[in-house]
Amino acid sequence: MRGLTSGLQSFRRGQHRSIETWEVVSALGVVGFGLFGTVLYQGQKKVVQRLVCSSIDAIGTNTKHTTIENWALLRRCLVKKDYATQFFADAGGVDLVISALKDAHDGGGTADQVKNLQGALSTVPYYCLNASPEALRQFVGEGGLDRLTPMLYVDFLQPTDKLHALQGISQLHKKRINAAASHLLPGAVAILQSNPTEKDFGSVLDIIRETAQQDSDQAAKMTALGGVDALLELLEKTTDSDLRAKTGDTLGMLSSNNVECKRTIEASGLSGVVESLCTWKY
Repeated sequence: MRGLTSGLQSFRRGQHRSIETWEVVSALGVVGFGLFGTVLYQGQKKVVQRLVCSSIDAIGTNTKHTTIENWALLRRCLVKKDYATQFFADAGGVDLVISALKDAHDGGGTADQVKNLQGALSTVPYYCLNASPEALRQFVGEGGLDRLTPMLYVDFLQPTDKLHALQGISQLHKKRINAAASHLLPGAVAILQSNPTEKDFGSVLDIIRETAQQDSDQAAKMTALGGVDALLELLEKTTDSDLRAKTGDTLGMLSSNNVECKRTIEASGLSGVVESLCTWKY
């Protein structure tokens, strides 16, 4: 306590010296400082909870002008704080997501429905990443997966929105929701064929690679779906060196597991490029 007492005495004598951080820590001690940190943490949780609940309330009351901003705020909470996932579910966030998926699908996608859907989809990967297995099984049981899957193929969404749906499905697969597995490669190929940004291409490649590494039969499926042709087109067009290297390596990985995939690459005239970029036995 001497450091803190000394600081207070100096202030009272009129010196107005600011109390240094080290003096506060010294005064509190290790246990006291730990309690101080706990109070801050609990206070932060309450702030996040209020932000999540107020955003969900605003979306639920159909305030069109703030819907996009509220979904963006929810996404930031889910990205930054794991505990926000439970707040999101408890406040009805999952119900809002499923409702947005249902409304857009059933209604054909009006302008307001699409904006709401885009916001809802942006939260899906982070909810599926952090939610408990029980919560995810409930999400699937309430139609979450069945309604996410069509979003990979609709015309009124941007590739980035479709990628959010695919990332959510990928997280479900990682959490042992077996029904999600069959949707990964078809969804990935659909996004590849919809002219995504190079950033989105990289994220889709990650999902393709993870899926193909878990099951060698996926290379044949990728070829049959036209995914190899889409990757070859990307390899030929992109000027981004990192994306080019990842694409070539992905093609090499796929061809190492499937003869038809290798033949497709050879027929394109890019086999030399693929071989120079891949780290797999080509």
